[in-house]
Amino acid sequence: MPMWRKTRFLLFVFAWCALGCLASCTGKAPPADPSEAVTGYLEALLSGSTEDLRSYLPAGMPAPPPEQETFETRFLRGYLARLASFQVEDVSLSGDRAKARVAVTEPDFAAILREIEGALSPERFPENDLEVLPFVSGVLGSFAAKYRNEGVPGRTYRTWLYLRREGDVWKIVPDGTGEERHE
Repeated sequence: MPMWRKTRFLLFVFAWCALGCLASCTGKAPPADPSEAVTGYLEALLSGSTEDLRSYLPAGMPAPPPEQETFETRFLRGYLARLASFQVEDVSLSGDRAKARVAVTEPDFAAILREIEGALSPERFPENDLEVLPFVSGVLGSFAAKYRNEGVPGRTYRTWLYLRREGDVWKIVPDGTGEERHE
């Protein structure tokens, strides 16, 4: 390949990468409608992204403080976030206010813990101390295999999220603070 072609190819690759970087640096556009704001807010909430979560709250609204989470906590949250989902079912507008009904599906932690608690009840524990570790790891391993094969027990619930317009964007008002509720 002639040198001018190699140079042109390298310039093309560099320009393509530079354009990609510029496009990714521009960030997401702020949510222009309530449905987009609800979706962004719930994605940030489920993934544990405190900074993203703050961007969906009104100015001056207290947000959860950033936590110094361990690697294990971040890993587990990332895994569990993949098991959770939501669907914005209804959005009603009233001037600069809105409310959205959302169906959230997530693991049923209460059912999971009850099931594990029953399997690890004190009367089922072996009397010999040397058998406790294999017993507990076996029980937990069987639940891990069961949930991997059959799926994690889940629950679905519906909740309302309240929003208000700030300029051209919609912000979540946690727990309907300061909002009239019309159920």
